[in-house]
Amino acid sequence: MHEWVLVEALDDKPPFSAILGARILARRRAEGLERKQVALDAGIAYRTLCRIELGDKCPSVQTLRELARALQCSTDELLGVNHAPRPLPCVVGRARCCG
Repeated sequence: MHEWVLVEALDDKPPFSAILGARILARRRAEGLERKQVALDAGIAYRTLCRIELGDKCPSVQTLRELARALQCSTDELLGVNHAPRPLPCVVGRARCCG
């Protein structure tokens, strides 16, 4: 017989769905948009948007794209992707040519 043990997370970071939901909520408020209108524009149920903003549900990739469109921003912005320029190695064949 299996014995199940519940283990708490070792760090206190909120789950990704909560972080993403907070970003979506903040963007909606910054744009001065009503939840009902964003849900309609994104083609999702009002309750679904509520659950996403509360961090109870993580949106699918398609839903995230539609939310970004409705919020007039990029999915990268909602995901918190930082596009700080990084130097790329110069590669010729298999050997690096620029250090």
